Amino acid sequence: MGYFPKDVSVRSARLIEIGETVPVRFVPSILALDGEREFRLKPGDKISIRLNKSGPRIVEVHEVLKQATEKGLFRF
Repeated sequence: MGYFPKDVSVRSARLIEIGETVPVRFVPSILALDGEREFRLKPGDKISIRLNKSGPRIVEVHEVLKQATEKGLFRF
């Protein structure tokens, strides 16, 4: 599928708690997870989403580069 800029509309948004299961009620639709993966939901598909702590780790690139610079890890 890949990344292609698209106009999308968001009907609603809210925070979900760890362990909470949320049903996806808008079918057909496209579920975009992380900017790279998309799932097309067809009429009749039933899906729910659950947030858990064992997901992928996130690196705050700006913060990492800032700290590395402050610690003198880059030499010119």
